[in-house]
Amino acid sequence: MIVIIKNKLFLQLLSSILIFFYLEGCLFLNQRKIKTLKSFSIFSNSVQTERRLSTQITIGYYNPDLSPNKEITRKEKEEWLWQNYFIRKDPNRTHLDSIFNAELTKEGILGKGVIYCTYRNKETCSSPDTLFKKNAIPLEPIVFRINEKEENNIILQAYVQISFWGILFQTTEVYFLFFIWILLIIGIIYKNKKAKEKDLAIKIKFKRLNELRIQEEQKLQKETLRHNHLEKMYKKQEFKMKKELALLERQRKKEQKQYLLAQKEQEDQKRTKELKNKMGQNHKNKVVQISQTTKITWTQLPNGLLFNREQAVFLYKKEIFKLSPSMADIFTCFLEAEQNLLTYSQIYSKPFKRKEKEILSASERATINTSITRLRKFLVPFPFIHISTHKGIGYQLVITEIEEDTPISE
Repeated sequence: MIVIIKNKLFLQLLSSILIFFYLEGCLFLNQRKIKTLKSFSIFSNSVQTERRLSTQITIGYYNPDLSPNKEITRKEKEEWLWQNYFIRKDPNRTHLDSIFNAELTKEGILGKGVIYCTYRNKETCSSPDTLFKKNAIPLEPIVFRINEKEENNIILQAYVQISFWGILFQTTEVYFLFFIWILLIIGIIYKNKKAKEKDLAIKIKFKRLNELRIQEEQKLQKETLRHNHLEKMYKKQEFKMKKELALLERQRKKEQKQYLLAQKEQEDQKRTKELKNKMGQNHKNKVVQISQTTKITWTQLPNGLLFNREQAVFLYKKEIFKLSPSMADIFTCFLEAEQNLLTYSQIYSKPFKRKEKEILSASERATINTSITRLRKFLVPFPFIHISTHKGIGYQLVITEIEEDTPISE
């Protein structure tokens, strides 16, 4: 936690420093811009001051009013004449340089200015340091014209190097911002100190709680050892009692099992007799005695089963079983079908003598299912015959041949 607080303090201080220097940089750039504009104004005034300090010049061979360049004013031509005079008198413009730097100092701008003069593609400098302008701020140039030829133009341009610390020390906002930054740093340090104290208090409290927890765990461990010792003693006694009870329980279950087996055997015998009686009664309801006067043509089926469609009867073991006409028709269709397999449409059309349909309705499917269910119930006494369902296709009649010595369940 302390490491986190230290990292947080470092980040807060770093953020405040970055913000401070960012704002200081913004203030510096703004003040430098103001100082630069002011320096240009001072430079322009210095050019006029140089002319006022100079002696009167008499130019007898040139009258500005007689110049053919009417677009250039008389005043501008006179200014060019003055600058031409100053160039011949002072090519490096050191006099203008001294005036300009004096005015900068007077206006409270801590820096240095250098004058560059360009005339007829030749540039002169008021300072021996020719590389001065690489590190200096260029001011807007002042151009003097005598005619429309650019090579005759006289261009004066000043370069200034303004002191960084001079700008900062002369800016009131810098002191105010520095004061606010100091207060912010003090606030951050104070806040983190309080957080550290709070964290230390929490750590001490946690340490005390941990000591109490350890004491409780030790106390609980002693109680657990004592409880385990007593539990072992109880378990030994309980094991002996359970062992004796288990022996008694096994003897009781053995006797109970023998009793239940005997009772179940009696119940099975009784249920078997009832089932035989019930099956015998069901068979009697379906049995019809053979009439000696009726001549019947039988269809031979496996396992000694005979079937006659006209009379709708089965003959099995000298007993006749009567079918309903619809069941007889369905059974006959199964016998005549290939592999004894009938589709839903075939069952719907042939036994019921209806037009064959590819798609059956729900009610028509229900009628077919009911008829097949009734036929299955009728065939219960014949375990070697059953009707299997082919989902989505139809039904198939399956007759299984059984061996002669295999008894048929009643």
